Amino acid sequence: MPSQDSRQHYLRNTIAGFTTLPVPQSFLDNRPLIKTEGDEETPPTFYTAEDSLTFFDAMKLYRPHSVGFYDESGDKPKLLTTLDKVDTPEDIPEEATHVFYGLHDWTADETADAVRQADALGVPVSQVLFPWGLAVQEYLQNGVA
Repeated sequence: MPSQDSRQHYLRNTIAGFTTLPVPQSFLDNRPLIKTEGDEETPPTFYTAEDSLTFFDAMKLYRPHSVGFYDESGDKPKLLTTLDKVDTPEDIPEEATHVFYGLHDWTADETADAVRQADALGVPVSQVLFPWGLAVQEYLQNGVA
């Protein structure tokens, strides 16, 4: 049976990166996040890159239940909790080493931004960006080699 799930790529990040790196404009262009609600007289305003939302903040607004915090210190990643159960970065379990989450309707601009961020951090893109399918299953079963 075909899946209706539009997640095409998963991102893996360190806790430090997830809580400090700002989301690029491409993320916000593809996933408009409301900054202030509108009314009959005023349209809503949306976050932009100038707001410097971290991935933590953006995913908290977007799909917090889909973000998993993992401990990768063992043989395979161990899911500790999800972002919907965490209020602030300080509430992330201490043993969490990485976050892993899927993004829906991924764009080419987002891919380019993910590659640039990985390059800037000196991390191989293959350890940051996982195409949906076997790569995701391999990570969940065996972690990153």
